[in-house]
Amino acid sequence: MGTKQSPPAADDGYGVLVGWSHHGFNGRLDLCLQRVGSMAEAEQEDVQQQHFYMTENQALLLANYLLGVLDKKPAARRKGWLGRVLTGQP
Repeated sequence: MGTKQSPPAADDGYGVLVGWSHHGFNGRLDLCLQRVGSMAEAEQEDVQQQHFYMTENQALLLANYLLGVLDKKPAARRKGWLGRVLTGQP
């Protein structure tokens, strides 16, 4: 973060993200990322999985970081029915 980026080394284990899932447990999050490292692995459906266990705060920080990198903002929350009635909005 904030440092000059260099090209990845051949042995850095880069791949393509092809899927993900998540499960909550005991107040934490299990984020499972699925990747393939090459076209040959993709053709053989050799998908590798890696699990990341994180707290709710870590998940929010990661989400905000990714949105910031993409220069996106989270969707605005819609007001509840009472808020819409009181402000005259549909």
